[in-house]
Amino acid sequence: MIATVLAGCGGPAAAYRASVVSYTAPAPGDLNVSVSVTNIGTAAGTPTCTIDAKYQSGAGAGSNTGELSGSLAPGRSSMLDMLVAIPAGEIGNVTKVSATC
Repeated sequence: MIATVLAGCGGPAAAYRASVVSYTAPAPGDLNVSVSVTNIGTAAGTPTCTIDAKYQSGAGAGSNTGELSGSLAPGRSSMLDMLVAIPAGEIGNVTKVSATC
C-alpha cells in the first residue's frame, strides 16, 4: 500500500496545495505520478513541484522536480504528471509518495 501526502507551501501571494491523485508503474523502474495542484494564494503563479517516493523505512526511493506548464490563477487547480525513477525491481517496495509545490 502506498500512502499519499497532501502538502501546502509558498508565500501569501503565491501558495500551492499539492495532492497525489494516482500513480502507476508503466515500465520497470518508472513510477508515473499524477498530482493535483491548487493555487491557494492571492496571486497567479507557476509552481515548481517535487515528488518524493520513499520506502517504509523512510529511505528515499526516488524523486523528481518539475514545473507546471503555464500560470495558475488563485483558486484554480491543474494536474501535473511526472515520472519518478525507482531502482529496477523496487517499485513494489515503495510505500509513500508525496508532492510539494
